Amino acid sequence: LAIAQKRLVSFDYRNTKGEYAKRIVEPMTLVYKGFAWYLFAFCKIKNDYRIFKLIRMNNLNAENAFFKRKDQSYHDYMKLSNDKAELIN
Repeated sequence: LAIAQKRLVSFDYRNTKGEYAKRIVEPMTLVYKGFAWYLFAFCKIKNDYRIFKLIRMNNLNAENAFFKRKDQSYHDYMKLSNDKAELIN
């Protein structure tokens, strides 16, 4: 619902090292890949797009603040990420 209403979402996120960090994001879409669900979102704290694994999210809250959706899609992000990876290799 937060995605459709363009509402900011906040949550505590546990990274692969087990460390928690507060995140505030502009949710874009849900993605199912590799047998898990992810949230593709623009992270206000990192000022960049990120992919968050849903099972690592705690204290999820839809905020009363709204955002204007950015133009970049999940597929655009993945293509850009793959292009960057090819440049590094």
